[in-house]
Amino acid sequence: MYTERGEQQMSKKKEKSKAEKVKDFDKKSDNIIKLALVTALINLLIAILEIITKLIDWVWAKK
Repeated sequence: MYTERGEQQMSKKKEKSKAEKVKDFDKKSDNIIKLALVTALINLLIAILEIITKLIDWVWAKK
């Protein structure tokens, strides 16, 4: 049987677990945002490299 104190302790544990879930979700969302930024930077670098290679090909073709 639960006493009032036991029920209070159980509710505190539930509140803590909810807070931990929110923290875990925040960490996961931060990781997703970081991953999206990294992939965007990689795509930007690839696009810059493609532009440079096209410029080099264009200059090479003019010679």
